[in-house]
Amino acid sequence: MVGMRWRVSGLYDRQGRRTRVDPHHGPRLRDHRIRVNTVVPGWIMTERQKELWVTPEALAKQIDRQCLPDAIDPIYVARMVLFLASDDSAMCSAGNFMVEGGSI
Repeated sequence: MVGMRWRVSGLYDRQGRRTRVDPHHGPRLRDHRIRVNTVVPGWIMTERQKELWVTPEALAKQIDRQCLPDAIDPIYVARMVLFLASDDSAMCSAGNFMVEGGSI
């Protein structure tokens, strides 16, 4: 894998976030058994978020828009990434994994 370079393009949402990896990468990457997935986070409650932007009103509004009524801590995104890096996700590829509390 050393020296290999891939141009990773994708499909983007209105805010410029990548939401899917372009499907044409699959055939090029499968010979190397490289799995490509995207993790799509919601409003993650990092310390910076809490210091700069989170107000009780904004947090209540966000939680009201989620199916699961909890703030999204960074550990949830980390656990998803660790799952995707593990052997347990060996057959997960070309997927979008949402970590956003079921935002509506």
